[in-house]
Amino acid sequence: MQTANGNQLYVCTSTYGKNWTVDELNVGQVQALSAIAPDGLVLLESRNGQEMILRSLDDGQSWYTVGSSLPNNLGSATEITLDIADPTTWYLLALDSKLHATLLRSEDGGMHWQAT
Repeated sequence: MQTANGNQLYVCTSTYGKNWTVDELNVGQVQALSAIAPDGLVLLESRNGQEMILRSLDDGQSWYTVGSSLPNNLGSATEITLDIADPTTWYLLALDSKLHATLLRSEDGGMHWQAT
């Protein structure tokens, strides 16, 4: 969500519909967000023309940088989907404005990516 102070990501979590909490994170442009069971989140953001991958292991309360070794051609992507098959194997599908697809796979939790 865009705000006067920049972009904000709000993560709302609860335990069985009770005890709702809202955590916020200053971000660039959110390109994709995916969940890892039971309480992990992965965020792909574009900040100053560079894609960064952030991960949370506590439902969005705290975040750390996983990596930024994504190919430069993702900057032209109009849609990005992030899928987490398991905690170490991640997939990223990027479509450009002509719907040309780029499928990337990471076997080390987002640290390194290769085209598939």
